[in-house]
Amino acid sequence: MWIGLTIIAYVVALFVLKHLKVPFLNSLLLGMTMVMLVLYGFDIPYETYYAQTSWINYFMQAAVVALAYPLYEQLPQIRSNLKFILLSCFSSCFISIFLTGFVAWLYDTPAPLLASIIVKSVTTPIAVEISASLDGQTAIVVILVLIAGLTGATLFYPIFRLLGVKDAAHRGIILGSLSHAIGTSVSVKHSSKDTAFSSVALIITAIFSSFLAPLAYQFFIWI
Repeated sequence: MWIGLTIIAYVVALFVLKHLKVPFLNSLLLGMTMVMLVLYGFDIPYETYYAQTSWINYFMQAAVVALAYPLYEQLPQIRSNLKFILLSCFSSCFISIFLTGFVAWLYDTPAPLLASIIVKSVTTPIAVEISASLDGQTAIVVILVLIAGLTGATLFYPIFRLLGVKDAAHRGIILGSLSHAIGTSVSVKHSSKDTAFSSVALIITAIFSSFLAPLAYQFFIWI
C-alpha cells in the first residue's frame, strides 16, 4: 500500500511540475510533502510506513552506481580540471564544516549535536559513519543531510540562471560538494556534464570530510 502511495506521489509531483513550471520546487520535495501530509492526516506512524518501503533504499545504491556513466563520458574534462576540482572541493568542505562548527560553538552547542551538524553536506551513509565515530546522533544527521540536499536541489539551478553560471564544472562542483547525492540527482535533468562533475565532487568532498570533520569537532570541543 505505502509503496503505491510513494510512487503515486512522485508521479503526481512530476505531472504538477511539468505543467506549473515552479522554479523553486522539485519533484522530490513535492512528492515527499504529499506523503507526509497523508501520513499525518491518517495518523500513520513513520515506522509503519518505513517497514513497507525500506527496500526502495536499495534503488538509491543502483542510482549512485549509474552516475558512473556520465562520469566516464566526461573523464577527459575531469582530468584536465582535476587541480581545480580538488581545490574547490577542499575549500567548500573546509568552509562548510568550520563555519558550521563556529556557529555551533557560539551558541554553546552540546558535543553530540555538534558532531551531528558538521557533516550535513556529506552524502548520508558517510555522514552517518563520520558522526557515529564522534558519538553524534544519527536521526539528526539524516534530517540535516536531507535538508542540505533538498535546499541545494531546489535553489541552486534557479540561482545559476539568475547569476548566469553556465560552466558545467562550476555548477557540478557546487551541487556535489554542498548538496551531495540529492543535488547530483537533480543535475541529471539538466546536463550530463553537470552530473559528471557533481559525482566527482560528491566523492571528493566525502573523502575530505572524513578527516576534516573529526579535526573540526576536536578543535571546537577544545576551545
